[in-house]
Amino acid sequence: MLNRRTALAMLLAMPPLARSQTKQETVTNVQWMRLRGLNYKTGRVNDDVKSLDGGLIRIEGYVVPLEDELREATEFLIVSSSGACIHTPPPPPNQIVYVKMAANKHAKVEIGKLFWVAGRLQIATAKSPYGDVSFQMQGLSVEPSKDQ
Repeated sequence: MLNRRTALAMLLAMPPLARSQTKQETVTNVQWMRLRGLNYKTGRVNDDVKSLDGGLIRIEGYVVPLEDELREATEFLIVSSSGACIHTPPPPPNQIVYVKMAANKHAKVEIGKLFWVAGRLQIATAKSPYGDVSFQMQGLSVEPSKDQ
């Protein structure tokens, strides 16, 4: 049996524990220029870009689907300029993010439209049909940009 003093001590100890378990991870908005801190020629990565590795980020860009179905995609590239990879030579690898949506998630996409893509970023190279890639992301959400 608990006495009052023990019960009160346990009750007072609970709020800090509860706060630490419900702490939300912050999503960082990232500009394309920041990703240039990864030198794709030498492989050198500055501390700023290293700090993004494994973190939740949100980046605005244009979607390049990797699947035939153009209205919904589970895998795609996101690039900083419209038409990149398709009509012109691809951007440098540090300006392309390969996105694979999390399990059971699909992104409604439209070529030539600007989107915000959020997810967990990793510094990891990959090959795509449209060029080499320096970053990969597990996509969590894709929303049209209001800046169109």
